[in-house]
Amino acid sequence: METPKPKAPIDQLLDTVQWEVVEGPLPDNPDGLPHITHKGVLNLGGIELPCAVLSDGQRIFYGELIDEMMANLPTMGLDAAAPLLDGMVSLKTGTGK
Repeated sequence: METPKPKAPIDQLLDTVQWEVVEGPLPDNPDGLPHITHKGVLNLGGIELPCAVLSDGQRIFYGELIDEMMANLPTMGLDAAAPLLDGMVSLKTGTGK
């Protein structure tokens, strides 16, 4: 029997999010691209990060705060940016529900 891998710290954090089902009609999606099925907010020390679960199980962060962080990555340097990027932008973790 194979021992399950421990969850990454970001996955553990996202497991604490209260996910809400996104209501409404499914988007017209002829290309088969994933769409948002659930939304939530991850609170990290008073900073609220909007996040979502896509129809393919990916959990993502989005919004102005993430846009600002990504815009500042070039000035941070690779050593400072790597921990932020490691698993923060896109997480293939199952349903997340």
